[in-house]
Amino acid sequence: MAATAIEINNYLASIYYAQSVYMDKLVRYEQLGHKDVFNYRVKATILECFVYLMVEYLTQSPYDSNNFFTTDEAEEIMYKINKICDTNFYLDI
Repeated sequence: MAATAIEINNYLASIYYAQSVYMDKLVRYEQLGHKDVFNYRVKATILECFVYLMVEYLTQSPYDSNNFFTTDEAEEIMYKINKICDTNFYLDI
């Protein structure tokens, strides 16, 4: 079952928000003078790439057939975004 446009927009807004919260935490750690932020920076870079991939995946017209990822691979990316951000945002694609 393909997701509706409203569900897609809600999901994208949710992952953008989760990315924003993660980046705010990273910036706060750096402002407080934490020295061990390298891992957080790497995760932030990976998170940015994952969010970009999901936006590109879901904005294709028929995303389930006209795309460079299968739906299983897209669901794996969703899982990884949730793991990095410690959230539970899923889209039934």
